[in-house]
Amino acid sequence: MAVPGFRVTWEKFLEEREAAGPLPWYVAMSELAHYSVDNYANGTTEEFADLFVTIESFLDSPNPELENLIAVGLFEDIQNIASHRTFGAAPFRPRLGPRSLVVLDQVDAFAQRVAAAAAHQKPR
Repeated sequence: MAVPGFRVTWEKFLEEREAAGPLPWYVAMSELAHYSVDNYANGTTEEFADLFVTIESFLDSPNPELENLIAVGLFEDIQNIASHRTFGAAPFRPRLGPRSLVVLDQVDAFAQRVAAAAAHQKPR
């Protein structure tokens, strides 16, 4: 496991959803995003190198479903969760590999388009 400190959270997550049917992977990625942001807030970043190297290796394989899971389930959630903290998502960017940065930039571009569209929407 690239993030051994996440094991307890992961096992609890699996246990809670054991009888619920198929594993909700986007929710699982959200759990990892919360764990990562909380660890950064606590100054516990030793696992980040292995985590983001592993993510980069997943993104190097051409799998659109996996890329979308990482983009929406992890990167977007890290941005959203960290946006409610004083440090924001910026500290995570330098830790990402080149492919991860491309995916993160796509997430950013989409969020900016959504925000621009919302700003131009007339109230009903």
